[in-house]
Amino acid sequence: MARITTFETATDTSQFTAMQLQPKTLLSLTWNGYARWLREHLVSFPNLIKDHSIGTAVLGISIDYLEPLSFFDTDTLSVTVALTVRREASRLQVSTDFYGDGKHAARASLILIPLEIGDPETLAASPTRVPGNLLERFEPDEVDPAGPERRVPGLVQEIKDSGHMLTEGDGSFTIHHHLCEVAEQWSFIEVPNIVESVREPLALDKHEEIPDLRQCLSQPLRRFNVELNRPYFVFESGQVKTEAYLWQDRLAFVHQLYSAEGTNEIYGTIVEEY
Repeated sequence: MARITTFETATDTSQFTAMQLQPKTLLSLTWNGYARWLREHLVSFPNLIKDHSIGTAVLGISIDYLEPLSFFDTDTLSVTVALTVRREASRLQVSTDFYGDGKHAARASLILIPLEIGDPETLAASPTRVPGNLLERFEPDEVDPAGPERRVPGLVQEIKDSGHMLTEGDGSFTIHHHLCEVAEQWSFIEVPNIVESVREPLALDKHEEIPDLRQCLSQPLRRFNVELNRPYFVFESGQVKTEAYLWQDRLAFVHQLYSAEGTNEIYGTIVEEY
């Protein structure tokens, strides 16, 4: 039987906007839930790296907001976490559900790639599979040979094909240590804030001439999907290129992340739906 880790956390004002749970909050609790699952059922996160030379990097992120939940609705959040080995042990999927006030507020999922740590000091790593001595500790129904769903490419194509582009914009950012994790590369938890720093100024600047842009200022986020291709490292600068669409009678944004050096390599693609 697949094992689930459940924990409860007290709510505070920093976890919410005026309308809903912050996406960054959901990602932070999902990552902590992953660490809790590892510690409870496999091996602690530090020991996974230190003793087994295995780390993980995030390839995909999805958040689905299911029922409205605001700060004043609940004193606590209840979080349930499951971990599945996918695609012949070359991927891991973290599935997290969030509950409060009797509501199923949101569901989040992370697609991870296992990494073999080659240098314990810099944590330099290369893609690998979950090694046999760890794989054998998973229950049979925690192992799925099928690959995880890739939402982003299909979503982007559908939005571009059937949506109406309203406007576009761009912005830049630099990865300083407050945006980093232990390996001195950006933390995926910061992705929602990075794209918001372009989306909201765009909407504030153009909402009078394009009223549909007001949706992202006055309505809650419905879905947030990300596909990451490579990380940014500390002191590296990046650029966000954003397109806003009216799609299926709602507002959607497609953001693509690039290096500030002007190359065409895409670091990541993010789709937000309101």
